Amino acid sequence: MSNFFKRDLSSDARRMSGVAIAVCAVVLAAAALTVSTETGESGTVKQTSDRSVSASADASKQVSEQAPEQESEQDPPNIETERPDRSLDFIVAGWLPFWDTDEGMRTVRDFPGALDEVSPFWYESRADGQVASSPKPERPEIIQALRALGLQVLPTIRAFDATTTSSIITDDAKRAFHIERIVTLVVDRGYDGIDIDYESIRPEDRDAFSQFIRELGSALRAREKTLVTTIYAKTSFPGSPGSSYGHDYQAAGEASDRVRIMGYDQHYPGGPPGPVASAAWVKQVLDYAVTKIPKEKIILGIPAFGYDWPVAGGRAASVVHDDASGLSLTHDAPIQWDEAAQSPFFRYNSGAEQHLVWFENNRSLQAKVELAREFGIGGVAIWRLGREDKDFFLFLSQL
Repeated sequence: MSNFFKRDLSSDARRMSGVAIAVCAVVLAAAALTVSTETGESGTVKQTSDRSVSASADASKQVSEQAPEQESEQDPPNIETERPDRSLDFIVAGWLPFWDTDEGMRTVRDFPGALDEVSPFWYESRADGQVASSPKPERPEIIQALRALGLQVLPTIRAFDATTTSSIITDDAKRAFHIERIVTLVVDRGYDGIDIDYESIRPEDRDAFSQFIRELGSALRAREKTLVTTIYAKTSFPGSPGSSYGHDYQAAGEASDRVRIMGYDQHYPGGPPGPVASAAWVKQVLDYAVTKIPKEKIILGIPAFGYDWPVAGGRAASVVHDDASGLSLTHDAPIQWDEAAQSPFFRYNSGAEQHLVWFENNRSLQAKVELAREFGIGGVAIWRLGREDKDFFLFLSQL
């Protein structure tokens, strides 16, 4: 995910210059424009090491093509005006990006019954063991607003550089200092806990990372705080070196109160086009996860984003739902449905260049939530809050 920020930030810049498109996108999303003139075209699966390309190569599976199905329009459910007394047997969490906080908070405020906990993407680890603020530091008014809505606040600490992480977790003194800094941050700020999102763990540091989260979990629980550990998706042991191999599922399940599995990037910007998280692939991820982690601790990360690939070749651009809907409307490109993947897609032409966009909408995200409920796991976590399909949050409000 080290490059995800660049893609998502550049996407925001394009969005700022196309406000009219975004406005039209909302109209399009509400109309749920869909046709059924093409077959789905799910591709093969590859993996690289950053979070935005976190699918495991060992999870490769080609989804069979089927004719897309007509999407039916449904009356949206009535949204609760107050947060319902929902059982925490099924948690709905969301990551709040520092580069688009206001849009993310708009979603939080507009759908007060949809979420149980929020993880602002505010912190990062440093080589000396300190915890530093992300480019935009924590905002007290955001914490106050989240608490006023009855939401738990578990900010994310990210670490995407393998060398930095290795220097901390393999040194006993520095690891202990890092843990002390995290616990102090959580206690002093009055957070409910912390989300550890340390990626690109070296294969040789696998056990050291497991030891780190064991020690951190014990230290946080001693202060009645919660440890959430975010890990890569994989479908079998050991996973892919440089990414999912470094996360020991069983150790994460033993050390953490909750484990968020990033169930997305089956197809990624540097690889061939395809669904971000097809239903069959997500099921494979959960099939493996429940054999290693207590199912009540598993939180399935689900994508509220997509990718726009140039068909002739080249890296895909990150798009959120509003981007995708705007592109579809602007280029008069009907949205298709791949029944096998349970994902929407469309093609459009920009000059002489053809593009293929796979993204997520209310229908595809509902399918993932229902799959999570079928497995009896602890809940879902949405990457990311803001500019997503609002009908999905209407659905979440009724869970």
